[in-house]
Amino acid sequence: MNDSSERWEPRRTPMWLAIVTFALAAQASWAQPSDAPPSVEMEQKLIESASTPADHDALAKFFRAEADKLRMMALAHRSMGDFYHRSKMRKAEQQKQHCERIAALEEQESLEYEGLSKGHTAQLDR
Repeated sequence: MNDSSERWEPRRTPMWLAIVTFALAAQASWAQPSDAPPSVEMEQKLIESASTPADHDALAKFFRAEADKLRMMALAHRSMGDFYHRSKMRKAEQQKQHCERIAALEEQESLEYEGLSKGHTAQLDR
């Protein structure tokens, strides 16, 4: 194992840990047919027909879960960006910026889903 490409490097572990965590979470969230996300049409009908506290609670939980998934994806992209930052690839800086832009978009989108969740949670107090 004299070749440096074959050595385990602790500084790379966080990126791989984030990727593995993201992959496992994504796989687990789609594993059961009953856990399949609603279609856009179904989601729209659920939103339009939400009238009971249980309806709003379900939607709040759904939107909160979407926000959590996006935060995990952002974390994975930030970790990938860190890897590119340390990489010796010719276009490493460009790849790092790509990952950072995606992570920023995912973080912003997660905030929007949090806002939707809070809106439905507020309906529970009515």
